[in-house]
Amino acid sequence: MDMMSVYQEGAYERLCRWVQVECKKPGDTDNPEVSELLKKAVRCLKERPVLFKYCAEEVANMRHHALFRQFISALTRGGPGGLPRPIEVHAHDPLRYVGDMLGWLHQALASERELIAALLDPDAISDSGPANHRHSVREGDSSKGESDFTFVLDRIFEGACRPFKVRVEQVLQSQPSLIVSYKLSNTLEFYGYTVSLKF
Repeated sequence: MDMMSVYQEGAYERLCRWVQVECKKPGDTDNPEVSELLKKAVRCLKERPVLFKYCAEEVANMRHHALFRQFISALTRGGPGGLPRPIEVHAHDPLRYVGDMLGWLHQALASERELIAALLDPDAISDSGPANHRHSVREGDSSKGESDFTFVLDRIFEGACRPFKVRVEQVLQSQPSLIVSYKLSNTLEFYGYTVSLKF
């Protein structure tokens, strides 16, 4: 019986290493796909929380770097072939500039949330409504799955926070009129509320 446990632990460790290698692949692309085999492996790793956490951290780190590169590229280079144009082209217009950055981040949040839900919580209900996206079929795991989900998304977007904050502070330091400042405040509040609905 002890040998069976040793073999089982060895299998879980090999599975964990394989998942970590596979998780590095989606980090290299802008629009990653999650294979059914990878979902099944992650589902199995949930039985070993420590190994599952290693994999979740690997996913978070890879997507963190990918999202940072994508955000800087959207700010400075724009899309492929120059369309859409770089966001910084509109730096002279505070409302458009901040609104475009927030719009890009909101779209990225939706994409990353979908990717992380597919990868780390493959048993989740497919409805992407605000209350349903993070509840697993097994209710006992819902709070743990929710914290894993939040940890991974926090880590992914950590890299985009600083460039965004610096640019918003630059806009505010340029001393826009009170009307523009009020509109900026409303725009920031709108996106803050919109993002909070997703969690």
